[in-house]
Amino acid sequence: MRTSLSCWYELAAPDDLLIWEGICAIRIASDKTLVLVKLISGMPVFTELGIWHGKVRSDGYWTCAQLEGEFRSGDQIFYHCKSPQDAFTMIHNLEIFLDSRLLILSVRLDPDPLRLQDHRSIESRMNQWNLLKRCVAANRFRLIPDSTLPL
Repeated sequence: MRTSLSCWYELAAPDDLLIWEGICAIRIASDKTLVLVKLISGMPVFTELGIWHGKVRSDGYWTCAQLEGEFRSGDQIFYHCKSPQDAFTMIHNLEIFLDSRLLILSVRLDPDPLRLQDHRSIESRMNQWNLLKRCVAANRFRLIPDSTLPL
């Protein structure tokens, strides 16, 4: 496995893959390979990293969100997502690529990343990300406010 792909990921340790903003990691259930996806001009670009048993994580979320999900096929995603619109686009493309529906989705984000303490902007931000519940059954969606995400 390569140790980095410019602006996609880096190995923080031998078993610790750190993905960058805008990157979605897919752990393919059938063969344990890891595929990375990035939207470029709204279109998905895929790169396969091979078999990966280590952890996948990200940092520096700021105004982004951390999405984790599971498809009917058992494939799992970890996505450092920049916007709800990118999330909808990525999920749609992954459902086609994997030929499987998304079953479970959790969205972790800082409700007030700029620390403005403006209740309207916080509510608006949470409502925008909450629209992703349309992607899965209501009882399989979690929106998790987390002001401790790394900036």
